[in-house]
Amino acid sequence: EGTRLRLIGGCRNDGDFQRVSEIKRLAEELGISDRVEVEVNVPFDRLKQSLRQSKIGIHTMWNEHFGICVVELMAAGVIPVAHNSAGPKQDIVVPIDGKPTGFLATTEEEYAECLERALRLSEAESTAMRERAREKAREFSNERFLDAFKKHIKVLLS
Repeated sequence: EGTRLRLIGGCRNDGDFQRVSEIKRLAEELGISDRVEVEVNVPFDRLKQSLRQSKIGIHTMWNEHFGICVVELMAAGVIPVAHNSAGPKQDIVVPIDGKPTGFLATTEEEYAECLERALRLSEAESTAMRERAREKAREFSNERFLDAFKKHIKVLLS
């Protein structure tokens, strides 16, 4: 009932702005515009505030080589629903101790199913998944990268 869809992203050109207009028009046609927010080119502080208020994040880019946006969602404790390809599939939205850190989807139907599953999680299930997502995201921290880099450089220089 209180669920809202907030789309946040950057607009680089007229094509991007046209897509935003199409999304707003579609929300009007579907009669859901009162529950859909579209924010473009927001300041970083606004993005962080939005992540703190969010429970689920959708990332649809196909074959993204890594997926830093997905890691950022997870670091904020947001359950990701990401494209089932490349970095998110192979390295990021992967189970911890056999338990999920988020959801992966390819088709529109799969995205809808994953969103429904995420919305239907009990409070305890949601909290546990969000904590696992945070734990997974820590693997990509600057500190972990620096530690691994030093370890490998030390071996090379020995």
